[in-house]
Amino acid sequence: MRDVLEWPGFAVRAATGEAGLEREIRLAHATELVDPSGFLRGGELIMTVGSELRDSADCERFVGALLRSGAAGIALAHGVTGHTPPAGLAAAAERAGLAVLEVPPTLPFVAFTEHLQRLREERGRRERERREDGRMLDFVRRGMASPHVFRDRFPDAVGREYSVLCLAEGAVVELGGVLVEGWLDDMLVLVVEEHYASVFRDSEHGLLYAAGGAVPLSNLARSLKEGFAAYALAARRGGPAGPRDLATLSGLLERLTPDQFAPFRDHIVDPLRRYDARHSASLLDTLEAYIDAGGSVTEAAAPLGVHANSVRNRLARVREVTGLDPSDFDDRVALTIAVRDARRAD
Repeated sequence: MRDVLEWPGFAVRAATGEAGLEREIRLAHATELVDPSGFLRGGELIMTVGSELRDSADCERFVGALLRSGAAGIALAHGVTGHTPPAGLAAAAERAGLAVLEVPPTLPFVAFTEHLQRLREERGRRERERREDGRMLDFVRRGMASPHVFRDRFPDAVGREYSVLCLAEGAVVELGGVLVEGWLDDMLVLVVEEHYASVFRDSEHGLLYAAGGAVPLSNLARSLKEGFAAYALAARRGGPAGPRDLATLSGLLERLTPDQFAPFRDHIVDPLRRYDARHSASLLDTLEAYIDAGGSVTEAAAPLGVHANSVRNRLARVREVTGLDPSDFDDRVALTIAVRDARRAD
């Protein structure tokens, strides 16, 4: 509703205060019925002269019907020859939280319908462009397309660097320097001049996002790979993530594919689960507690409620079942990857 006040050439004004101006308009619908609720489905901008609203009771009934139907608001014609607008309508609407916009006699109601249709078409066109740009950015990330497909959108300057920002689709971002904006699945992908990306990363905006490193256009694929991997990490931990977060074990695990995880599952997790099921044992739980405790047998024993010697005996059995020694650094890394994958799958 608030946007209508800014539509070029409409010259409407609000007859009510702030209440209701944030309601979203789905379409425009003209009526002179006091109770049009049977013809409404929600989100309508109700256009009316108010010819049947003869007193305050009619106004209250009209507003109540719109409120029950989920209408977006009211566009009330003003200055119609031989007609006086209903005096109590604006007050009744404001009490109900509906906005009333006054429409001058020079503006036909059909203009609202036509403008909404143009907006719908423009939004559809932009959505198609963003989907196409999202697919093309994914092709660049996968090495199936050159980043120079976007060259006409980038400033022709030596030494410029750009960063990729990934956010949830639907995120509202006020950000300068956006050169490419693409949608891919449920993710918004922005290619941004590094200066503006840096300002975004340093600001307090409360958005969940991930960032790729700053690169020249020719290395855009690297920033895309980092941004996509960091977004998976950010979504999992509920906070922003960037390239530095990928230089961790958790960051590495986020970049492994199901096929890359499969050997750890087949040769470590599944044998331990089969052993536990056959012997009513707790090898996998013990291994997980040991890894969470940073390789400390004593600290692993506490949450398990057993003696440290029991943990040592179980870890010895883990070595027999998997062929990997939990006390050996390289083997413990492999066991950690297996346990993390099992935990994520559960």
